[in-house]
Amino acid sequence: MIQKFDRNNRRILKFPAVHPCEGISPATLLESLISLSQAICNYQFRFFATQRRKARETIRQISILLMFFEEIRDYGLSLPDSVVLCLSELHLTFQKIQFLLEDCAREGGRILILMKSHFVATQFRALIRAVATALDVLPLSSIEVSSETKELVEMLSKQARKAKMEIDPADETAMKRVILVLNQFENRFEPDPFMIRRILGHLDIKTWAECHREIRFLDEEIRAEYLDGNEREVPLLSSLLGLLSYCRAVLFEDCDFGVIDQSEGRNSNFEGLTCLNPEDFRCPISLELMTDPVTVSTGQTYDRVSIQKWLRSGNLVCPKTGEKLTSTEMVPNTSLKKLIQQFCAEYGISLAKSSKKNHDISRTILPGSPANAQAIRFLSEFLTLCLGYGADYQKNKAAYEIRLLAKSNLFNRSCLIESGAVPPLLKLLGSTDPGTQENAISALLKLSKQPRGQKAIIENGGLSSILVVLKNGMRLESRQIAAATVFYLSSVHEHRKMIGENGKSIPALLELIKEGTPVGRKTRWWLFSLYFSTTETDRGP
Repeated sequence: MIQKFDRNNRRILKFPAVHPCEGISPATLLESLISLSQAICNYQFRFFATQRRKARETIRQISILLMFFEEIRDYGLSLPDSVVLCLSELHLTFQKIQFLLEDCAREGGRILILMKSHFVATQFRALIRAVATALDVLPLSSIEVSSETKELVEMLSKQARKAKMEIDPADETAMKRVILVLNQFENRFEPDPFMIRRILGHLDIKTWAECHREIRFLDEEIRAEYLDGNEREVPLLSSLLGLLSYCRAVLFEDCDFGVIDQSEGRNSNFEGLTCLNPEDFRCPISLELMTDPVTVSTGQTYDRVSIQKWLRSGNLVCPKTGEKLTSTEMVPNTSLKKLIQQFCAEYGISLAKSSKKNHDISRTILPGSPANAQAIRFLSEFLTLCLGYGADYQKNKAAYEIRLLAKSNLFNRSCLIESGAVPPLLKLLGSTDPGTQENAISALLKLSKQPRGQKAIIENGGLSSILVVLKNGMRLESRQIAAATVFYLSSVHEHRKMIGENGKSIPALLELIKEGTPVGRKTRWWLFSLYFSTTETDRGP
């Protein structure tokens, strides 16, 4: 029967077809082949942004063979082994054709398929010729079907052998435009919006949501490349990701503010929960989940094994801050260790899986390609300008875009901090619009995970503004995110002292604990207990 693969189990433009077993009955093989042919013919109702001519011609040829297979079945005669062998080869080829058509029609993969047009054309050509080869050796004389059907199959065999399956001229033009735009980014020239709009028009990407779907797909492909250990496609994927991230923020005014709600789940914990995940408890040196966290003289925390290795190498400065260590003494951070253990137990997270996730985000320290790097820099500058000088809607959208860009990408966070996004985000915390306030505090949470982000927040007087949101935020989610931001700021010794000396922080945390779901209260208790223990240590006896 047909081997079905879930999208999550098959990479794009990979064709894991399975050959029918040798002992399969002719009737079963024929029914499976008919079913597979029908599935391929149904692609005539799917939208193809590119590769339209090749897809149409392939579907036309399969539809003729479908009639042939159905006629064989209707006659109900036994088939000789030579026919079964040919049908088996066709079944294998048809599986690959279905995979290829699925990829060409896949939502989210349009720009990647465009850039792979040469490879796609080669695949169409090879598969159609494989069909022709199977038909050439098919003993039609031993099959009881009408003479008209036999003539159709013979004609189809000749057409398949001659099929050129070249790249569509319009696709090739669009592909060259993409290459031109990427080269402009790489050479630090901001591309012409009209040129980009022509590319998006060719791909029928008309809305913010459609552009976002492409971005999510490309990000998933980059993750898969790293997981597979094959990073050959990372530069292209990263360049396309940068281009579309730029497009989403700069070219599309209307924004789908529900994306984060749908992907993360909007509940009483919302981002207050997602901020406390294994990624956030990774060692700054190894980028792995800390199993034995220890604190050094600068107040920074590392996994014991990693910092010991660092010190043995003769390094006497703090890896994170660059400050000189006044002592090599390491103090066990039992509060943090307990917090990590409780969190992992509560959510069933294994250390092995957490380690993989940490390695996954560590790859985002680098942009992946020069074009992506410059696209994100241009985009960061654009968003910072929108935050400072845009209309209220533009400011809200810019904060939301930063929230998305900085969600799980270290390079993006670095660019946004460098562009000066922190000060205008802090000003937005005073917005009277609940959505704008939530987007701003969430964006600041993401940026506070980097030392430079924490420094920018503190130097611009942001602690007091964050504590105001913690106490009086218009939404529970905003107050939870503010609490998480305070948690990150408290990772630095000097910041802990400032937080502890502020009379509003502990009452606000206590008030937050009283709100939300039971799980939310439990999580916030962990946060508060860790925070309280660190501030008490700083205050001394």
